Amino acid sequence: MYATKKGKEKTIELLGFFAQKKEIPQTSLEELTKTTYRNNIRYLDFLKDRDYIKRSRIDPCEKQGAGRNIWEITFKGLVHALINTPKENIEVVLKAHPDMLLVGKKLPLFESIGIKSEVLDIFFEVLKGVVIRAVMLDKAGMKEVYRSDDAWENAIDSSVLITLFTEGAKKLKPKTYLDFLKLCKDDKELNNCVKSYIDREIMKCQTISKLKGEWDKVVSA
Repeated sequence: MYATKKGKEKTIELLGFFAQKKEIPQTSLEELTKTTYRNNIRYLDFLKDRDYIKRSRIDPCEKQGAGRNIWEITFKGLVHALINTPKENIEVVLKAHPDMLLVGKKLPLFESIGIKSEVLDIFFEVLKGVVIRAVMLDKAGMKEVYRSDDAWENAIDSSVLITLFTEGAKKLKPKTYLDFLKLCKDDKELNNCVKSYIDREIMKCQTISKLKGEWDKVVSA
């Protein structure tokens, strides 16, 4: 893990810079972190080895040379960065990577009906819940539940939307709540996200119903 407390702080800080930008040239790191080239290489290696960042491309230099490395954050890195991101900076991170989370991609739509702040508040709480659940499942030997980026994305996006469905009816004005429902129904990506969640929950209910039937047979015998 981290060699020192300062090394941990600097590495998390560097990941935070990646989270707030689409990509970062390696030559810009010293200006961002205010530390030495050698330390930056160490922090980069740490993040790269854990699949938190990846090299997106190599820009050719004007003069002859090896080129300039351009780095970007991965989905795994984004989740880790968001956990350590202050609530007030969540919007900046989501807007920097609209291709990674549907909630971030649709922020302008949520803003258009006046619920951006509610979405960001729920996102902040949902993210912690999803991560805690993943840690618990991992300890229980169920790593396959979140084995892919898509699984993480679906868990986070659907949890935010479903929480808005359940809490929105109480917290939002009736017209705003109806606007949100209509938005999710009309937008293809939001619609698919909600529908997939509902389908998964129906399958869970069917499994539980089948289990109850088997249980009742045993108890009645």
